Amino acid sequence: MKVALLGKGKTGGKVLELLQASEIAYTVFDSSHKPHLKNLQGHDVIISFLSGEIFKDYLDLLVDSQIPVVSGSTGMSWPIGFDQLLKNKKCKWIYATNFSLGMNLVQQMIF
Repeated sequence: MKVALLGKGKTGGKVLELLQASEIAYTVFDSSHKPHLKNLQGHDVIISFLSGEIFKDYLDLLVDSQIPVVSGSTGMSWPIGFDQLLKNKKCKWIYATNFSLGMNLVQQMIF
C-alpha cells in the first residue's frame, strides 16, 4: 500500500506521524511538492486534510486520478452536482468536514 498525504497541518501532521511509525509507504504533498497526475500514480489512496479553499483547487485532479480519496477538509462547500460526478466517474471518496468524534455526535443530536 502507498498513501498520498495532501497537507501536513494539524490533522495531516498526526496522520503523517502514524505513517512514519508504520511500514506503510507514503508521499507527502504540500505547497513545495504539489500533486500532479504523474506523481500521484502508484498511490493506492489519497488522504487530504487541506483547508476547503485549497482543496477545491485539486478536485478535478483528484477525480481524474481515479485514486480513492479520504478528505477531511474543514470549511469545504462542495460544488453542486459533485456527488453525481463522483458516481458517474465511479470514484471512491469518503469526505467529512470534521472527523472529530465529539463533533459528529453533536451533529447527530442536532439533526
